[in-house]
Amino acid sequence: MGATLVWAGASVAVAQESVASDAERVVQALAEASQEGEALGLAAELVELRRLLPGELFEGYVERARAGAVRGSTVDFMLAREQARSRLDRGAADAPDRQAFGQEQGCLNAWSVVGPLENPSMQGFYEAVGPELRVSGPYPGRSGSVDWRALPAADDLCVWSVGSFVTPATSAVVFLSTRVSVNEAVRAELKVGAAGAYRVWVDGEPLGATEGEPGLGLDAQSWPLRLSKGEHEIVIKLGSSAGGRLGLVARLVDGEQRALEVRAGAPTRALAPGEAPAAKAGALQAVRRVATRPRAGARARARAARAWQYLQPEDGATPWRDVAREVLGAPQAPGPEVLVELAPLFEERWQRVALLERARELQTPESARWAQSALLLAEAYGEGSARQEWQRQREILEEVVAVRPGYLPARLALARVYQARDLGPLALQVLERWPGPAGPDRQRVPAWVRATADAHQSYGDRAQAARLRELANGVLRRSGAYQWQAMKEALAAGKSEEALAVARRQWELNPWSMAWGQQVVRVFQARNELAQAREVLEKLIAWNPGDAGLHERQAELYLQEGQGGLSAEAMQAALALRPQDAGLRARAELMQPPRAHFYEPWIEEDLRGLAQAHPPGPYDRDYLVDQAVVEVGATGLARRFEQRVVRVIEARGIGAARQMGVSFQGGDERVEVLAVRVHKADGTVSEDFDEWRSGQSRKGSTTYNDSEQLNLRANNVGVGDLVEFQYVVHQVANENFRGDYFGAVHYVQQSRPAALVRYAVAYPQSWELYFRPPRLPHQVLVDTTPAGETVAGRRLQGFELREVPRVYTDHEQPGYTEVYDYVMVSNKADYDAIGRWWWELIEEQLVVDDAIRQQVTALTAGLTEERAKVEAIYDYVARNTRYLHVGLGIHGWKPYRTSTVLRNRYGDCKDKAALLKVMLEEAGVEAEMVLVRTRRLGAVESSVASMHIFNHAVTYVPGLDLFLDATAEYNGPFELTSMDQGAQALVVEDGGSTRWVTMPVDEPGANRLVQSLEIDLSGEQPVMRGELEAHGARAVRYRQLFEDPERRDEALERELAGIYGALTLRQAEYEGIDALGAPTRVRFEAEHGEVIRGQGAGYLYPLAVPRDVLGAYAGETTRHQDRMFRVPFAEETRVRYVLGPQRAVERVPEDRQIRSKFGEMQVSYHATAEDLVVDVAFEIAVQRVPVEEYEAFRAFVSQVHETLNQTLRLVGEGGGR
Repeated sequence: MGATLVWAGASVAVAQESVASDAERVVQALAEASQEGEALGLAAELVELRRLLPGELFEGYVERARAGAVRGSTVDFMLAREQARSRLDRGAADAPDRQAFGQEQGCLNAWSVVGPLENPSMQGFYEAVGPELRVSGPYPGRSGSVDWRALPAADDLCVWSVGSFVTPATSAVVFLSTRVSVNEAVRAELKVGAAGAYRVWVDGEPLGATEGEPGLGLDAQSWPLRLSKGEHEIVIKLGSSAGGRLGLVARLVDGEQRALEVRAGAPTRALAPGEAPAAKAGALQAVRRVATRPRAGARARARAARAWQYLQPEDGATPWRDVAREVLGAPQAPGPEVLVELAPLFEERWQRVALLERARELQTPESARWAQSALLLAEAYGEGSARQEWQRQREILEEVVAVRPGYLPARLALARVYQARDLGPLALQVLERWPGPAGPDRQRVPAWVRATADAHQSYGDRAQAARLRELANGVLRRSGAYQWQAMKEALAAGKSEEALAVARRQWELNPWSMAWGQQVVRVFQARNELAQAREVLEKLIAWNPGDAGLHERQAELYLQEGQGGLSAEAMQAALALRPQDAGLRARAELMQPPRAHFYEPWIEEDLRGLAQAHPPGPYDRDYLVDQAVVEVGATGLARRFEQRVVRVIEARGIGAARQMGVSFQGGDERVEVLAVRVHKADGTVSEDFDEWRSGQSRKGSTTYNDSEQLNLRANNVGVGDLVEFQYVVHQVANENFRGDYFGAVHYVQQSRPAALVRYAVAYPQSWELYFRPPRLPHQVLVDTTPAGETVAGRRLQGFELREVPRVYTDHEQPGYTEVYDYVMVSNKADYDAIGRWWWELIEEQLVVDDAIRQQVTALTAGLTEERAKVEAIYDYVARNTRYLHVGLGIHGWKPYRTSTVLRNRYGDCKDKAALLKVMLEEAGVEAEMVLVRTRRLGAVESSVASMHIFNHAVTYVPGLDLFLDATAEYNGPFELTSMDQGAQALVVEDGGSTRWVTMPVDEPGANRLVQSLEIDLSGEQPVMRGELEAHGARAVRYRQLFEDPERRDEALERELAGIYGALTLRQAEYEGIDALGAPTRVRFEAEHGEVIRGQGAGYLYPLAVPRDVLGAYAGETTRHQDRMFRVPFAEETRVRYVLGPQRAVERVPEDRQIRSKFGEMQVSYHATAEDLVVDVAFEIAVQRVPVEEYEAFRAFVSQVHETLNQTLRLVGEGGGR
C-alpha cells in the first residue's frame, strides 16, 4: 500500500515535514541495515509511529519494512505484530485471527498454569517448589492449595499477561506447561521473552534460565533444541518480586516455518534439578553484539542501544547508557543524528539537555532530524521544575510548529503544554490548525483524533468531542478509554443492550482483560439477567481463582438473588484470600450482627468540655487531643486508630489546623477515614472535607516504594473552631513481611501544646512487649482502657499525658528524638535479638556467584594491601551501582540478593552495603553489615531494642576501623558522609551478634578548603585570580556541584558570585572532580565588581567582601536546642591585593589569634609597596554546641565576625575599585 494514497490531500511540503517522512527514513534505513541489532532499533522506532499515522499508511510502511526482514526473525515478528495490531484496531477486513497469527509465528499459545506459589524475596524462584518437588498437584500456594488449570485463549498476539490470571502476581512463582507435537525430527529455536525471572525445561530437562526482571522483550533470549518426532513437554517457571509482574511470550521456530500442534496440559515428567545455562542467542544478544562493538559504527551502536532499551525497559542497570557514554567518548565526535539517537538513552535530564542542545546547534531547520531533536529537547525541559524551563519548552515547540506546521508530534506536545498551563483554547487551536491530510484521512490518525476529542471535551464543542470519540473508537477499537465511557453512558441512559454490546466486544478484542469480563457481569446484573451474570463470573473465577474481588462480586450477585447464605460463603472465600483487607472485612461484617470496634472505648467525645477545661494560650492553634491506639494481631499485623483535635486560636492557625497527612504503605496498608469534623464555635458541626492522595514515585525519582500519603482537609474552618480527625490505618497484607517482629516509635510532643496525649498498644496475651516510656510526667494504663475496662483476650499498655508543653525548635538543631519526647515499643528483648532477626532475614541474600567472583578478581588484580582492595571495590560499587530505592514490601527491610544487585547495577543503602560486604569478603577483607540511625533522626536510648529506629545501612571493615557508605556517590571510601558522622549504629556480625556504636566524627582538617586569591586592583577593572583546593566534605560538594562538564563554568560563576558579589568568569580549570577521595582543585580568573568601597580612597575588607559569620553560625541571640554542624571544618584563605604604585593601606592591622573550645581563627597581614597579603585560618572544631554553652560559642563567633569585617582604609588613587 503506497504512502501517497492517504496523504494525497496534503501538499508536497507538508508531506515532507510530516511523520510520514520519519517513517520513510526509517524504512529506508532498515533496508540498508546489515546487522540485526541495528535493525531491531530501527524497527522499534517505526513501531513508535503507529498512532501518529493513519492505520493503512502505517501498515504499508511496515509491509515494506518486512520485505527485507528474514522470515521468522525477531524484526519480522515485531513488525508483524504491530501490523496486526493496527489492523485489529481499525477493524480491517484483513485483520488476522489471533490463533492463526500465533500459529504462523510459531507462538506457544496454549498453556496450563499453576500458582501463585510463595516467593518472598525471590526465594521461591531460586529454590525448588511445587512441580519441581513432585509432578502431580495440588501444591501449597500463596492463599491455599493450587493445582494445574488451563488458561483461556487470551494472548495479545502471542504476548501473555500471566498476571491477569494469577492473583497475587507479585512475590509469586507460577509454572506454565504446554505440549508440542511434531511430525518429524526438527532442529528449532525456543525464543522467550518474559516479565519476571524464568527457567525452562523441555521434557523434564533444564534448557535455559534468566534471572532478574528487566522487562518483557520479544524473543529476548533463545535456545537451540532438537525435537524428535512426537509430543514434547515445555514447562516454564516464572518468578516475580514484590514490585514485579508476570508476562510471557514464547515461540518455537525452525528454519522451514513448520506449523506446530500445541495444546495445554499439566506436565507428566519430573522436572530435573540442576543449573540451566544462560542464553547465548536471541534478540538481546543481537543488540549487544552491535551496541558493544566499536567497529560497528556510532549510528549502528546507538540504534542497537535503543533496541536494548526497548527490549528490556525495566532493566535498572541501564546498559544502553554505558553504550551511549562510550560512543560519546570516542575520538570522533558523533554528529547531530547520532546525538538525537543517544539522548533518550540517558535518565539524567541534564545529560539529555546537553546532548540535544548540541544537536540543535549542529543542525538547521532543514535538517532531517531537526524537528525530532527539538521535540526531545522540549520534553527534557518540560521535566524541570523551574518556570524558565517550562517557558523554554513552550518556545521550542512553538518554533517547531511555526517552521514545520505539518509535524504532528510537535503539535500534540504543544497542545499538552497549553492544557497543562490552563490554556485550553490555544491547545484546541493548535490541533485544529494542523495542515495534515484533509477530511476522512485526517480522522484516521489516532493520536490527532484522541487529542482533539479531549481538547473539545474540556474547552470546546462537547458535541464535536462526542463525534471525535466515536471516530476514535473506530480507529482504536481495542483501546478501552473511550469504550469504557461509552458503556457507562449507555448504562446511565438505560441503553443496556448497547452497553452489553460494547462490553462483550471489548472483552472479545481484549480477552486477557478481566476488567472487561467483569463489566459484562455488571451489565448483566443491571439487566437483572442474573443467570447469565453468574455464568460469566464462574468462568472468570475458574480462570483466576485467587482474585478476591471476583469472589466479592459473586457475593454481591448472590445477595441480589436473595441467597444470603451463599453470599456469606462467597465473602468468606474472598476473606480467605485477603484476610487482612480491612475494607473487605468491613463489607463482610455488614452481613453479621454489629459489634464494637477496638478503638471505641478510647474516643474522646466531650471536646467542648475539654476545651473549656484548658483555656487557650498565646498560640495560633493548639491540640486538645492527640492519641494513637494500636491493636496487634497474632501475626504481628496491626491496626492503628488515631484521633487528633486541633483548636484554632488565631486566623493564622487555620491553614495548619484544617489539614493533615496520613502516611501509609500502599498495597500493605489501607487508610479508613472515620471522621473529619469541624466543631464550630456556635455549637454546630460541619463534616465537609476534601481528600486526596500524594506521594508515590515520580519519573526521575531515585525512590520507588509503596509509601503514600492520604491528605485530609477540613472546610469551613474559623477562629474558635475545633477540627477533629479520626482514622484507622489497617495493615492489609496477606502476611507480616516483618516475620515475628513488631515495633514502633511514637512522638508525644509537637510544636504546639496539647491538653491530652495518649499512646496505647493492645496485643496478644502470649506476647511480651518492651516499652521506653516518655520522659514527661505520665500515667501508665495497664490492661485497662481510660474508663477502667479490660480488653477480653488482650494485654494492654498505654501512656496518658496531660498538659503536654510545646517544643521550641531552632535552626540546625539535633534530630527528632533529642527534641521531641517519645514512646518506643518492641517485642525484642535486646539488640542481639534484633541482630539475630535481621541476620536471618538477610543471610540468604548474601550470595557470591561467578559474576561477583570475576568482578572482584578483576578489581583486585595485583593488589595485596587491604586498604587498596577496599578502595578499588568501594569505588566500583559507589560508581557502578546507582542509588535506587525499591522498598516494596519486605524490601524496605531486606536487601535484594547481591547477585541481583550486581547484575542490575542499582540498589539502595542495604543493597549496596550487602554487595560491598560480599565483594570485600571475596577479596579476603573481613566486613560486617551495619544498621544506622542517621543524625537527623536524633539519638535514642538503647534500653528498648527496635528495628524502627534505623533508617540506613552501611558496611564496616574491622581491620581498618572503617565505615563505608557507598550510597554517597560523591564521597571517597575515607570520606564518611556527614549524615553518618556522629550517628548511632548497630554493627551486626555474621550470625547476628551486635555492637552498639557511635560512628566517628572528622577532625576539622579533614574537611578543609584552601583558597589562594589574587585581586588585581591596578587596572581599570578589578580582576580576581584564584585557586581552590577542597578536601573531605568540601571536595564532595565540589564533585557534585561541578559534575556536569558542560555547565561547570556556569556553576562556578554562580558559586563565586554568591560569595564575592557580581563577577564574570573569564576562564577556569578543574582537577580531581571525577576522582573519589582525592582533593578537588579549581583555578580561575574572573572580572570582579566593586572591591574598594566608600568615598574617596575608600576601604577594603580582609576577605574582599563583608562576611556575616555571626549570622551564618550563631544568628540567634539565645537557643532552646543544641546547635549542630554537619561536620567540623577548616578554611585557609590567602588574599593578595595588588594595589598598584599609587595606593597603600593607611594602617595595617595587627595580627590576631582567637581560640576557644569550639574552634579558632588566626589572621595575619603583610604589606609591601604595592601589595597587601591577608592570611586567614578559621575552623569549627565541634559538631555540637550544647545549649548551655551557646552563649560562649556566640561570643567566640562574634569575635571572628568583628575581625573579618574590620575595614582597611586606603590612601592614594589609581586603578579600579
